[in-house]
Amino acid sequence: CQCKYQVSFIGSCYGNRPKWVAELAALGITVNCFGHGWPNGTIASTDIPEIMNNSQVSLNFGDSDLQWRGLTLSRSRQVKARVFEVPGAGGFLMTENADGLEDFFVNNEEIVTFKSVADLAEAIAFYLQHPAQRDRIADAGFQRTAEQHTYEVRFSSMLSAAQEAKKSEVDSH
Repeated sequence: CQCKYQVSFIGSCYGNRPKWVAELAALGITVNCFGHGWPNGTIASTDIPEIMNNSQVSLNFGDSDLQWRGLTLSRSRQVKARVFEVPGAGGFLMTENADGLEDFFVNNEEIVTFKSVADLAEAIAFYLQHPAQRDRIADAGFQRTAEQHTYEVRFSSMLSAAQEAKKSEVDSH
């Protein structure tokens, strides 16, 4: 409740993001947006964790740039670095759902996902009114990130796998 921002978003202004932010504003939810194309403009990378930690709700939109799927241009939903950065900074993450996200976090226990503006607005209103529940989810997300999703943890398992593969290759020759 002592956060500087009720709701924040850090990322470029493109795709459906401006529309969603405008629709939330029409519903009475102000989103403080930072990044290329937003009125607040870009920010230093060192300021990002502070904004996430000083926001009651940090948003993540999982959309990607346009991609070809067969003969059709479309956007996909991705698990992005922001999904790990917000909980890693101690923030409460509400993110657009994406395939595979459940491999990293438990929805409604470590993060909260949404599928539509109406769904998002309802969830924001709920968690702004229930700070203890919001803080419990943020803490669980932080714990999960610290235990399983730091660069050190991720790279350690990748390096071990690479060393094992190299050892197997040497042993087979």
